[in-house]
Formats: sequence, C-alpha cells, structure tokens
Amino acid sequence: MDKSPLYMWLSILDGHGMEALNLEQFEHLKNTDNPRLYAIRHPHSQINERYIYVYMDDEGAILLTAFKEHDARDYEAAINRAAGIYAEMEED
Repeated sequence: MDKSPLYMWLSILDGHGMEALNLEQFEHLKNTDNPRLYAIRHPHSQINERYIYVYMDDEGAILLTAFKEHDARDYEAAINRAAGIYAEMEED
C-alpha cells in the first residue's frame, strides 16, 4: 500500500522533531500571534494542501488543522482556526 505524503511528512516530523524545519516541506509560521505554530506544505503540488501543527516539547508534534490553500484568506483562516485550537489545549 502506498503511503500518503502526509503520512511520510508526519513520520519525518516524528523522527526529526524540530530539525525537520531544515527541510523544504516544513516552515515556522513566524508572522502569527502564536510563535509556536508551524506548517507542512508540499511546495511542488498543484493541490497546495497545508497542515498546521504545534510542536510541544513533552508531546512532540500535534496536528491542529489541514486545508487546501486557494488564496491568502484560506491560510489566514486556517491559522486563526489552529491558534484557537491551540488556545483551547493550553486551557486544559
């Protein structure tokens, strides 16, 4: 059975942790209200799927949301959604 790109990226993230940010598919979302948000992207895909996650030192990466980016509004909405989910996690 073929593995999906997301499965492979999550495996890389699980194995490399924060070092995965050195790879093209991983990026730190620096211009957000939450400096702990990161994204997985497929830079050469026409589908332009994105996954936003947070890296927690004691738990590793936690996937917060996934979406297809059609324009900047999609990305902004997903970042806001991910930040809200993360805020709820922090409250618990």
